[in-house]
Order: sequence, then C-alpha cells, then structure tokens
Amino acid sequence: METATTTDNIHLRPHERERLESITGELRRRQREERLRYFQPQTPPFANDQAGFFASTADWRWIYGGNRSGKTEAGVVDDIWFCQGIHPVRSKHKQPPVHDRYVAPTFEGLGIIIKKFQQLVPRDWLKGGSFDEAYRASDRVLTFKNGSTVKFKSSKQALNTFGADDCDSVHQDEHIPEPYFIENMARLTDRKGYFVATLTPEEGTTYEEDLSSDPPAGITSDYWFFDTRKNTYLDPEGVARFVATIRDPILAETKLAGHFMAIGGMVLPMYSPSVHIIPDRELHPDSMRAFCIDCHISRPCAAMWVAWEPNGDMYIYRTRKRFLDVEKWKSEIRVLTGHEKIQLWLGDQSDTQEERANINDVQSIIYQFNQGKDALPIVQVQKPPGSFKAGIFRLRNMMTPDPINHKPRVFIFESCNYGVTWTDGFIDHSLPWELKHYQHKKVISDEVDFRDTVRRVNDHYVDDLRYIAQMDIPKEIGPRITAPTAGVYGS
Repeated sequence: METATTTDNIHLRPHERERLESITGELRRRQREERLRYFQPQTPPFANDQAGFFASTADWRWIYGGNRSGKTEAGVVDDIWFCQGIHPVRSKHKQPPVHDRYVAPTFEGLGIIIKKFQQLVPRDWLKGGSFDEAYRASDRVLTFKNGSTVKFKSSKQALNTFGADDCDSVHQDEHIPEPYFIENMARLTDRKGYFVATLTPEEGTTYEEDLSSDPPAGITSDYWFFDTRKNTYLDPEGVARFVATIRDPILAETKLAGHFMAIGGMVLPMYSPSVHIIPDRELHPDSMRAFCIDCHISRPCAAMWVAWEPNGDMYIYRTRKRFLDVEKWKSEIRVLTGHEKIQLWLGDQSDTQEERANINDVQSIIYQFNQGKDALPIVQVQKPPGSFKAGIFRLRNMMTPDPINHKPRVFIFESCNYGVTWTDGFIDHSLPWELKHYQHKKVISDEVDFRDTVRRVNDHYVDDLRYIAQMDIPKEIGPRITAPTAGVYGS
C-alpha cells in the first residue's frame, strides 16, 4: 500500500507527486522553450501596437523600434504563425506549406534569432516533434511538420550566393544593405510574397525610411515605431537604468523610440530643398554646359547635365539613372541632350573597374564611350590625393547662401526631384534624396582620412556634382564660353 506524503500542504501519493512534478516541469519547459503558447500581443495606448502589426493587410510592414522594444519578437511570432497557417491575415491568402526567409546582418545575429525561434515555437508544430530534429544547421533551415520552412540568411554572405529560391515571405532583422534588400524583393516576385522588417535604425537615415513611407506604385506599406519604455514585459527598474545610460538625446531617439536620426550629421548641412530646388526654367543662352556620368558595371549609372550661367551660378537641369550597356547609354544621352552644346564631357570609372576590364580583356566603360561613329568624348575625371575632401569643401562653399544676397551658387531643377522610384529593377534615388542622406559615419576621427568618415552609399549623383564643381570654372564666365568647339556635341 502506498503511503501519502505532504508537499506544500497537499497530501499526495508517490505516483501523484511524480505526475505533478512531471506536469509542472513540462509547464516550466513550455514557458522557457514554447513561449508562443502564452504570447499576448501588446496594444496601445500604454504599450506598443503589436496587435496592429499582426492585423495589417499591407504588402510591406516595418517596425522601427528601440532596443528591447518587442519588435523582433513580434516579427518572429509573425513568421511562425504564417508557417503554421494560423496568421490572422496572411494565412487567409496562403496556406502551408509556405517558405519564409529570415535575414540578419551577421551570422552571430542569426544565432540569437535562431535561439528566439527555439524559445517560441511549439514543438508539436515542428518536423520530428523537436527543434533538434526540425533544424538543419548545415544550411540553416527550420522545417515545420506541415512542410513550411524558414531559411536563415545573412548579408555577410556574398551577394551572388545570397539569392537562392523564391519564397512566400521575407523578414529583414535590423538594417540590411540595399543590394541585399533588392535581392530579397526578387525572391518574392513569382509568389507575390510578403515583406517584414524589424530594426533599430542606428545607421542613420537609410533607404528603409523612404520606402516605408513612400513605397513604389502598387505596393502597400504600413510602419510602426515601438518604444522600449512601452514594452510591458520588461522590468521598469531595468528600463529606467538603461534610459539613464543614454545621455545623447539624438541617440536616445533612435535607441529608445526607433526614430531615424542623422547620427553622424550631414556632409553638406547647408543643403535645403526650399533654397536649392527651383522650378524648371530656360537657361541663359551663353551658359557653359557639362555632362558627367558615374560609371558602374553591376548597378545603374548616374548621369547629370549641368549649366554654368555667365554670373557663375550652376544649375543641375537634368539627371538620369539607368542600368544600361554602353551602346544604349550612348543612345539615351544623345536623345536627352538633343542639340545642346556640351563643353565638358566627364566620367568616373573606379580603378577596380579598370583593372577588371584589363584582366578580362574587356574594353573599359569610358573607352567604349569613346569608340564608334556615335562616340562621346567622355574623359576620366582626375582624382589626385586629397581631391575628395577638396571637392566636398568646394561644394559646401558653392551651396552656402551668400551673406549679402542670401542665395547659393548651386540650384537644382524641380524635375530632378523625383523622390524614390524603381528603374530597371533597382531603387532609384534622386539627387535631392542623396544630398539629404549624404552623412558622416557615427564615429569621426581626426586620425582618419576625411573620405573615410563619409558614408559612401547611394551617392552617385553627389559624386557627379562633386566632379563638376571641382572643374576650374571662372567665377564670371561671360559670353566668351560660346567660342570653344572642341568636344562639343550638337550643332
């Protein structure tokens, strides 16, 4: 006969006690490893709007949040629900098996995310009934019992190996470089898949800010800002200590509220749309005109047409960004230029591109522009040591309004201000967009070259502008600029 024992004032027989300990142990394990069973979405006004994120019908959804604000957890729950076929919105349109891609900036970051999946997903949803059975570490794939998969990727992978298969959804965790974002979009095309991004925007004002609020035609987009101080699952004392450690108010806006901030500061802080962007107008007939193209092999080239009027003011009157081969670019340039007289034809091709052309016995881009019956007299811009910094300071001088007449010497036609569009399968940022986002890196040291302090991303039009601004053009050009004929295209 079994003898009853007492545990916490409850009289239990040995087999009852054993069963109770088994049940409580399983509950503790589920709270530790299958937390999704107990997950309750947060709702405003006193918490972040996780519920609104799950309920959105938008094609693209973005959560910008502070550290530990609950953004990543909401994103992972969203992925798991979709894979299991119980998502409140997505699963009405696509049922399992579905294929999800999860992208993090680093492989170390992926390790943290995979652990979060392990902590959240119920085991009986997984292939083999356990995480160890369902997760294949060799290629970082998690498989559900219903055939759905999550493939974990990192933007540290080479871009040419990052592509892989089509998928039904993509989740970008933290800031992912734009070329990888474009690759992710390509993976969603055939399946008309969904996109989610969760990030703390510590890289400054990046492409995510513009695309979430101004998506391409035909794409619907919703975005939220999650505040660390509104995460009701965190200990208030711990949050208060974290808040107290961030003394920089600009940094706090990013790390606590998820707001996009120009942490490093603009390289050309005097740029102002209200000052530098003007309505299109006729140019002075004695203007000296220049053309510059920033040459690339694997992404769009940026072309710019500029005119100096006799008083020395510079007008950017036309821009174009396309992903074309040289022959098509020649045709495009000739059509757009028409009968305008261009006195300066400039182009920039990096040393790497030149070396690649020589190694592969392929003619360099600028060489190709110079050949054939439709040749254009484009010459490589000269870049002596220190020219980058000199060019930036020349631009700063020209863009700063004069203290007497309160006008700068650089103006941009309104037709060049087209926001963010998609061209030839690539995101196309306008010159005004580039100027706004042309920023210093977060850490600026006097011990490094000035060029190394500047974030060189999506700066192709700015490069054109810098090359042209560095040309030795007299302040007062005068009517004599109509005399030169060498290198002039058009009649």
